[in-house]
Amino acid sequence: MREENKDPAMLFYPSDFLVETMLFDDDTIGKYIKLICFLHQKGHLLYDDILTIVKEEKSPILKLLEKDENDLYYIPKIDVEIARRKAYSESRKNNRKKICKSCVEDMGTGTVTETINNFISNNNYSNNLLETINRWLEYKLERKEIYKQQGFKSLLTQIKNSINSFSEEQVINVIETSMASNYKGIIFDNLKGNQQRNSTYKTNFERSQEALEEARKEYQND
Repeated sequence: MREENKDPAMLFYPSDFLVETMLFDDDTIGKYIKLICFLHQKGHLLYDDILTIVKEEKSPILKLLEKDENDLYYIPKIDVEIARRKAYSESRKNNRKKICKSCVEDMGTGTVTETINNFISNNNYSNNLLETINRWLEYKLERKEIYKQQGFKSLLTQIKNSINSFSEEQVINVIETSMASNYKGIIFDNLKGNQQRNSTYKTNFERSQEALEEARKEYQND
């Protein structure tokens, strides 16, 4: 039996999925997606567990199954995609170790990686933020700009403070936008600008609602 998958994602190809499920009705497609999720997270399953998901023994989904040496069932294609994702992640991890060795002055590979991993785990942040921080360090290295130790610590503090004030998703977006715009640093001030724009939009929306309500009252009075 395969170990439970710790990777939160896997590759998904819409065109392949549409071809594979072309003859499935919508209910069967929903069950198939649910089964894929369980196989991705839990590994090979007992036949009875699969039946609990697909509900019926005549389901076309069952034709996609194969049995392993432990009498557990799986979908070969899903195993292939999980293996591909794992290989890709390992490759990225190894490349990142090489990069991190020189992205912070006087800090070795292990120290930088450990610092980032501890920052993520201690604050219960997502793997998406971990990947984004690492991409930012790669981006800085490509620009031949490296952090000093204090600057690196300040970066993590800024990220944490910004998440506390806004959200993790917004911080990830501003880091990605800063890279896409070829900025030297992360424009955290954009978070405030976005908040102000959202506030203005909300105010305008509320005003329009009030105007509609007033017009409705005038119409009723007439």
